[in-house]
Amino acid sequence: MDDTFIIQRAESILRECKLGVFPLDYLDSKAEYREIALPVGTDIFLYRETEGVNLVIDGNKMYFNERQVAKYCFYCAVMGYEKIQIPDVVETFEIVKRFEGDLQSASSIISELRKKMFIQDFYKMKDILEEKNPSFKIIFYEWGD
Repeated sequence: MDDTFIIQRAESILRECKLGVFPLDYLDSKAEYREIALPVGTDIFLYRETEGVNLVIDGNKMYFNERQVAKYCFYCAVMGYEKIQIPDVVETFEIVKRFEGDLQSASSIISELRKKMFIQDFYKMKDILEEKNPSFKIIFYEWGD
C-alpha cells in the first residue's frame, strides 16, 4: 500500500475519532489537582485486591482505593508520564468514563481497518497515529501491539 494512502487514512482516523490526548484534553482547568510521580516502565498492569486495586509498573506497585483512579494512573503510565495531575475522585470517575467511551469508539474504527490492511501497512499507520495523538498508545498497548 502506498505510504501516501496510509498517511491520509491515519489523518482521516484522527479527524473521525473524538479521542483526546489523555489526560490533558479531559481535565477541567478550574479543578484542583494533586500531583504524583509514576515510575516509567513497559510492563504495566492492574489487579484487584480485596479492598482496592494495584497498579504495577515494571514490578513497582502502587495501591489505590478507587478502581477509576487506578485506571487513570494506568492510562498515564502507558502514555509514559512520570508526573501526573490527579483531580478529586468524582472528577476522575467522569474523566475515565469519557475517555473510555472515546477510546472504545477509536478502537472499533481501528479494529475494522486492521482487518483490511497488510500488517506492515497497519504498523506504519499505528506509528503515525501514536505520533499525532499519544492516546492511541493505549489502544495498541491493550491489543499487545
